[in-house]
Amino acid sequence: MMQRSRYSRLLIVLSVVLVVAAVVLLLMQKNEEAGSVPPSVKEDTVEWTGPPKDTFPYLNHTYTEKWLADSSRVILLEGAKLNPHQQFPANRQVKADGDMIFDVRGSARPFVVRTRLLVLTAEGPCVFRIVAYSHESGEEVQVLKGTVRAAKSYKSDFPEPDTLRNQQLLMINDTIDLMEKENDDRTELHDWWALYTHTPIK
Repeated sequence: MMQRSRYSRLLIVLSVVLVVAAVVLLLMQKNEEAGSVPPSVKEDTVEWTGPPKDTFPYLNHTYTEKWLADSSRVILLEGAKLNPHQQFPANRQVKADGDMIFDVRGSARPFVVRTRLLVLTAEGPCVFRIVAYSHESGEEVQVLKGTVRAAKSYKSDFPEPDTLRNQQLLMINDTIDLMEKENDDRTELHDWWALYTHTPIK
């Protein structure tokens, strides 16, 4: 009789332990899932004023530097807007409106920037600037480092995408449905980026 009583108590204790363990594992899994999608943009942004006007005239502005959850960073000129996908960085897509520079980190997932006229895809680490205001009929992309694939975001009679590499420029205008690429001989942005990061672009 005593043996049965001990056996019953042992079963009760084991059952309680198993239930507690299952609850703990469930809570850990929920916390892990909740933490798998960190905030898209860090709250602390840094304002930085560009170099003297006589050095880089067209980049003499105040910038806001934002760090994304995948460690990429974006430098936005005043008034520029950046909206990461709500599942970023699981889904590395952002919507952009304005003038900004992307410093994209490499990842197994491509980094996609959507503007009113373009879908820009970076498969690896790269640095590029976009001037893409939603109220204007033209946009511009300037690649400093890496490779960016550019495709039209709207229905076009000429939908072929293009690929931009180091020191190449792409311009698009939807009123005449024209997208063209050319080599960019300008050095202002290249020099500005080297000054901003204190690292020359190779």
